[in-house]
Amino acid sequence: MYWMNAAIHLESDDIVHWWGGGMPEVKNQIVISNYGPFYIDMGVGNYFGFNYGTYVTWLDLYNQNIGKIVANYSNKQNVLGAEVTLWSEISN
Repeated sequence: MYWMNAAIHLESDDIVHWWGGGMPEVKNQIVISNYGPFYIDMGVGNYFGFNYGTYVTWLDLYNQNIGKIVANYSNKQNVLGAEVTLWSEISN
């Protein structure tokens, strides 16, 4: 597997946290967090006024179906689930 042009060695029992589009072609188990609905700060904007994505409600989040999201991936059986992420910023 490659990350930022550097080879990363994965042991067979390593779990991959995938933050990106698509799915890595690995045989390891995977936790995904690569879709807008899994970021509960989408559409809110940040400290610098940069607004990104469409606002996600809790209903949007709970209505996600991981099976449908990964249905076309060749290694979908490796997906353990998804991580919901909230990014925040610290102001000085």
